[in-house]
Amino acid sequence: MIQPRRPLAKRLQNLVARMIGLEAAGRGHRWQGIAGIGNLSEATAAGSKTIQERGVALSTNNPWGHAAVSGLVANYIGAGIVTRPKFPTDTIRDKIQKAHERWLETCDFEGRHDFYGLQAQLMREIVVKGESFVQLVQTGTDLKLKLIPADMVDATLFRELEGKGHIFAGVEFDADGRRIAYHVLPRRRGTALLQNLGHIRVPAEDMLHVFVPLEPGQVRGLSWLSPVLLRAQSLDSYEDAQLERQRVAALFAGFVRDVNGQANPFDGEQKNGLLETGMEPGALHFLPPGSDIEFPNLPDVKDFPAFIQWQLRAMAAGLGITYEQLTGDYSNSNYSSSRAALLEFRRKVESIQHLVLVKQFLQPIYERFVGLLALRGTLDLGAYSAEPEAFHAAEYLPPAWPWVDPEKDAKAAVIEIENGLTSRTRVVAQRGFSVEEIDEERKRDTDRERGIGQQMSAGTNPAPSTEGKAA
Repeated sequence: MIQPRRPLAKRLQNLVARMIGLEAAGRGHRWQGIAGIGNLSEATAAGSKTIQERGVALSTNNPWGHAAVSGLVANYIGAGIVTRPKFPTDTIRDKIQKAHERWLETCDFEGRHDFYGLQAQLMREIVVKGESFVQLVQTGTDLKLKLIPADMVDATLFRELEGKGHIFAGVEFDADGRRIAYHVLPRRRGTALLQNLGHIRVPAEDMLHVFVPLEPGQVRGLSWLSPVLLRAQSLDSYEDAQLERQRVAALFAGFVRDVNGQANPFDGEQKNGLLETGMEPGALHFLPPGSDIEFPNLPDVKDFPAFIQWQLRAMAAGLGITYEQLTGDYSNSNYSSSRAALLEFRRKVESIQHLVLVKQFLQPIYERFVGLLALRGTLDLGAYSAEPEAFHAAEYLPPAWPWVDPEKDAKAAVIEIENGLTSRTRVVAQRGFSVEEIDEERKRDTDRERGIGQQMSAGTNPAPSTEGKAA
């Protein structure tokens, strides 16, 4: 029987791979059993539930996983990414800023967080599950933000729709491939009364889907822990085996040989010739006459700490953080190497902050909020309708990166301000404060000091404080 010829593209690919020795495209014995990823969206949807459950377990139960997730959230969000309006007119800009600051305190649909707390919760969801969903709940001109757990947007829902639309992994697309809705479970999986309740369809304009896309057209996000899940599990099992090995070794202090055969053998219960209980740390056990004991010489890693360190370095690389951030171990680090590693890490952080968190989360929320201010009458609706882009303009300021020496950091900020390289507003905002509030506080302090000085010059004592005294 004549075998069908392989497609020309496949034959050329194999030929070129052999000619140039491209190991990544080879099919030798080292690649046996390793499946490739043809379509990342399909692979992510198929493994979504398993990957997310394992990610939650790693971030909850594993000390390295917990440290990695906490560190990533702290570095990406910190005290929160601050939004600053950029409308050119001072009065309108201040009006938007004050209204926005008031809203930040009450924006959580569940009433548990302010806006910066929601940022941290969203970032943790992205790291652990690969994606986060934020529903914009609008009642009249009032806006609330509701975080939807990633597993509640049903990744198992696939359906062809009339009009050539379709649902892929819980996301609905129109005939042109645009996202138009998300299908959300009414309750978390595993809860009672979930069966036969269907899905809640949330229009795409009311749902923000925040994730880092790894390829064009990717539908669902992939957990940031995915590259290290298997390695972390294997390392955890290996550490448990070493711990058990040491525990068993510590059970024996020595053995006494019974020459006359009159002493009792091992104490404890035996089953099928095996001693199951009676082992205690530091115990001396008698051996019956003619008996001997032999411990197997099990293979061991010659340098256990170095082996563990190497595995943790691989985990840190997979997570996109430094080894020191993952472990807190700075014993082999110096200032120059640590600074170089942190600079590289911070470039990654700033990229995702501005290209993902701002674009997919912060800017859409700010635009909706400002539009509702115009509908409410806080802003002139006609001016807003004529030029909405001017009202939507804003800058987003993540927390400033602190260095080891805060004095040098402060001096550097002063030098940049004095030389026109930045502004007080930007520096203060990066530290999580409002420059207007600081200026007002400084003015109050100055007025109070001036008033005290005038009273002292007039020879009168300032009035004693009645704060804390009963009326």
